[in-house]
Amino acid sequence: MTSQEKKAYLKQYLEAKDRFNDIMEEMARIRSDAERITPIITDMPGGAQISDRIANAVERLTACADELEREAENMQQLMREIRAAIGTVPDSIQRRLLLLRYIDGHTWEEIAVMMNYSYVHICRLHGKALSEIML
Repeated sequence: MTSQEKKAYLKQYLEAKDRFNDIMEEMARIRSDAERITPIITDMPGGAQISDRIANAVERLTACADELEREAENMQQLMREIRAAIGTVPDSIQRRLLLLRYIDGHTWEEIAVMMNYSYVHICRLHGKALSEIML
């Protein structure tokens, strides 16, 4: 696997993390909507139609929440795999650099300051770290 392919793979972590958070928010909204659906009790004929509509709405919301939950599990699995791949780098400094960049989402400049290295040295370390990572 080339360095470019490894970078593309590692970049998926932040995308997966954002998608996972979006999914969790959407699931919370769906569950909240489902909990707010209440039957209207009336002695007018046709009350069964209202309860059928409520049941159908709750069923659709539940199905949507289930689908989102499956997608969230996939995102979590991808995130675990990427963390494990970074964990294969034997050098702790290179591993920290990868964590700061691909897990925490820091810029190269921020990483250079945090690690007390020059920008150029961070770029060199990054190249070495990518060559060490096992995918």
